[in-house]
Amino acid sequence: MALGWWVALVVSARVRGWFELDAGEHDALSAFALADLLVIVAGSAVAALALARSWSWASSCVAWVAGGVAYATLYLAMWTVLGGHGAAGLAPMAGATVLTSGVAIRETRDAAS
Repeated sequence: MALGWWVALVVSARVRGWFELDAGEHDALSAFALADLLVIVAGSAVAALALARSWSWASSCVAWVAGGVAYATLYLAMWTVLGGHGAAGLAPMAGATVLTSGVAIRETRDAAS
């Protein structure tokens, strides 16, 4: 989903406008591209593979991704509270944080059992 979101931002100025963090500086949002692609996109893919194959470190990988998503969500929340733009991204980021954290908690409990 995150990869599709970044593609939409690149191909549609209208979509990008909904999520832009700073109306005067269009590269502000772009600063998060590499981190999102590595942590959220690639990290999620690795975590999904690790879970599917029941690798011993799968729960740690999911927790790492959840932490990255939570950090980005909290950053965005504070950015908007302090008067920045980008509030449209809060709901999907909060949803991703809750879902990924839920999987991390479940997998950590299962690994401890």
